[in-house]
Amino acid sequence: MTYKLTDKDMERLERIMEKFNLKNKYLDKGIEKGMEKGKMESILELLEEISDVPQELEQTIRKQKDMEKLRKWHKLAAKVSSIDEFISKINDEK
Repeated sequence: MTYKLTDKDMERLERIMEKFNLKNKYLDKGIEKGMEKGKMESILELLEEISDVPQELEQTIRKQKDMEKLRKWHKLAAKVSSIDEFISKINDEK
């Protein structure tokens, strides 16, 4: 047995699919933002183990939206022995 969708059924289905795609888009964006925030917090925690983090550096880290750069900075924060070294190395990237 087969069922043929009417034009009205197709329109309804398209609206449902559109809503689903929008929800997925917002969900993906929320997950991405959460990952960025988590990586930023991890970087700051590692740096705070070394010394107080200057406000300007904290702002620079919190403004960064490039996840690849945040990953690099996270690894760097785990390796450096001073805040000045971290700042110098992230400035070298620019």
